[in-house]
Amino acid sequence: MSILAKLYALLLGTGCWVVIPHATAAEVNIAPNNNPSETWRTDYRDINHPDIGFSPWIRGWINGYLSPADYPDGSQILPPPPEENSAAWLSDVATFQALKKFRETPRGAQAYEDAKLSFGAIGSAFSAPLGIAISRQKTPHLHLLLTRLLSDAGYASNGAKKAFERIRPYAALNIESCTPTEHSALSNDGGSYPSGHAVTGFLWAMTLTAMVPEKATALMQRGYEFGRSRLICGVHWASDVDAGRVLAAGAFARLQASAEYQQQFSAARQEVRKALAGGME
Repeated sequence: MSILAKLYALLLGTGCWVVIPHATAAEVNIAPNNNPSETWRTDYRDINHPDIGFSPWIRGWINGYLSPADYPDGSQILPPPPEENSAAWLSDVATFQALKKFRETPRGAQAYEDAKLSFGAIGSAFSAPLGIAISRQKTPHLHLLLTRLLSDAGYASNGAKKAFERIRPYAALNIESCTPTEHSALSNDGGSYPSGHAVTGFLWAMTLTAMVPEKATALMQRGYEFGRSRLICGVHWASDVDAGRVLAAGAFARLQASAEYQQQFSAARQEVRKALAGGME
């Protein structure tokens, strides 16, 4: 858990808010790794998975458990995004304006942290509600599971993104987001609707809840806030995030039929249970 996240949790518990400047975007890589030459990211030989391989559908991302064609077609499930100046669009704008004010608070610092999907940050947003530190070193089985699910979240959402090609809030409203170094990558990922971060966060939350059901409320709340962070940062509309949660539910259900997913889920659950019982430093 980052220092900013710990401070946010502490202040939230006391009901106090203070202004904490977050690191500049240039200081940290927040985007998922997309360099296929970094084969160390596919090497989990310490847990008997020496070559996970790279996805044939998303350059430089680790292989998911399924393929894009395996997932429900979001473009056929979701309604089109709200049209400009419609009541739903005006609601999206109002929500953006209401949440933008949190950027210079601890909650804004947390939103910046939640944007990070690089290899070293995988799952870290859920360390606090889970009760153990999630990392490549300390929880390799869980880290592998969540890393592969990041790709599956992309498979489940990218088709709809390309079908709808919705403009993002920072571009539509001509404002700065809290993660400007994302803009180049975001401009090439298909669009704002649905939110890929929301799919990822909710898919991770549901997976962890299935492992540790007694922590369901905290884990699902964190998954909800993970998507909400995108609204604070100005890179997604509220309706994008809502749509992402729908696709996350479909992706989670579809994964239950994957034997490979179930096998690695079981290994990760044993690892997590051991850690929670105090059997891991």
